[in-house]
Amino acid sequence: MEQLPSRPFIKKPHFYKPLTKFKINNSKIHYTDLLTYTALRSYRNEGSRKCFPSLETLAKRMNVCKTFVIESIRRLENAKFISVWRSPEMKVVNHYYFMEPTYFDRIPYEFLYIKDLTLHEKSMLLALREMTDVMSPFDIYGTIKELAFTLCMTYKTLHKQLTSLIAKGYIKQLGKAHYRFGKIQWLYMDGLPREKVKSDPEPSVFVLT
Repeated sequence: MEQLPSRPFIKKPHFYKPLTKFKINNSKIHYTDLLTYTALRSYRNEGSRKCFPSLETLAKRMNVCKTFVIESIRRLENAKFISVWRSPEMKVVNHYYFMEPTYFDRIPYEFLYIKDLTLHEKSMLLALREMTDVMSPFDIYGTIKELAFTLCMTYKTLHKQLTSLIAKGYIKQLGKAHYRFGKIQWLYMDGLPREKVKSDPEPSVFVLT
């Protein structure tokens, strides 16, 4: 098994938070791109800020094909969540630079190594992770229809992945409009106190680093 990095978490920006005024459908990216971003950033050296995994290495960590990685990175780049330096030499790997978010979630490295979740299930967990708040950081409130609207995806997509996550124990359904995370030990110390996120009407500020 690949050795886990010593750093405790991966910083993932909020793609969906209403107060950031930056919803995923405005970026023309897919919810699976949240996992691509998280996996890509897991290779970043926070000291040097260098990040240059090969496409094959990234695909292996995500357990997906290289073609998906290429297309997903292109969407993230077009949405300005990342910047990519590409060498004219074929054998030189790309270098990636990240837009530093004001609001972010801390994703444990172990999340990338869960074996019984698919690409879509992991990506859905990352999306649902953003639906919690300071008062109930383990709970998600809303009907499937309401959550699908907030997450800018179809009812069918959310229902399919949510049903699978419930069956596997990663989400617990406590009511028609009440869900709770299970199994994963999420890190809830975000970049800013959630009280400030909740009261701050300004959008996220991104800086290339």
